[in-house]
Amino acid sequence: MEKKNSKSKIVVNILEWAGIIIFAAFAIFCLLFATQNPTSKSSGNVFGYETRLVVSASMEGEDSFYKDKNFSIGKIKTGSLVFMKSLPGDKKSDAYRLFIEGIKEGDVLTFTPQVISNEISITHRVIKIEKNNNVTYFTTKGDAPGIEAEETFPENNIIGKVTWTSHFLGVMYTNFFSNKPLIAVVILVPTLTIMGFEVYKIVKIVKEDKAEKALANLSKSTLKKKTNKTSENKTSSNKNQKANTNSSNKSTKAKKAKGGSKK
Repeated sequence: MEKKNSKSKIVVNILEWAGIIIFAAFAIFCLLFATQNPTSKSSGNVFGYETRLVVSASMEGEDSFYKDKNFSIGKIKTGSLVFMKSLPGDKKSDAYRLFIEGIKEGDVLTFTPQVISNEISITHRVIKIEKNNNVTYFTTKGDAPGIEAEETFPENNIIGKVTWTSHFLGVMYTNFFSNKPLIAVVILVPTLTIMGFEVYKIVKIVKEDKAEKALANLSKSTLKKKTNKTSENKTSSNKNQKANTNSSNKSTKAKKAKGGSKK
């Protein structure tokens, strides 16, 4: 029975910690999105990565367009969230140069356009790379059919290189993550619940510890009383035995004395 209870406690503890870890990961995910604004030019850099929300169909090419092409990033649906590695800020650093040199035709870049307002960003595929006076220029174009416009810009206009996309997360952001008060409620309610449960467990453990100590003290006190009583009984028994022995000796002596007087 004790083994079964022990196994049950282990299973419960594992499930509890698994739940806490999953919730913590979800909370961190929510907080990361809360610090970002994928609809603006600057969404915030987290560990060298940024996000953008695709609001047009310019990257929704026909399926035949992607056939037999070894693109790392394929079709990007409207409303998708794109994750990109940010361009390093220090132009003189090795990281900056490696980043620029690592871009190849077919990659997808998010950049600030040359002729449109600097307050927006565009995400298109690289179709040509050129160098002029130690500056790399990129020409990009959307995948959707009917788009003929190309955009050429220098390397410093790059915001980042797209490494992953998710339409599901884009929908989630639009309907959930963009609502900061809702995120706060979703995070705070489970957090307070977990905290309350942990406080309850701590209080319960403290009470059980006190009860065990009280029981141990009571057992010690009872054992001590029993020991004292046993000792007293032994002492009393020894006294009675001694008294009986003395009485018997006296009686024997008296008989002997009586027998001697008769002679």
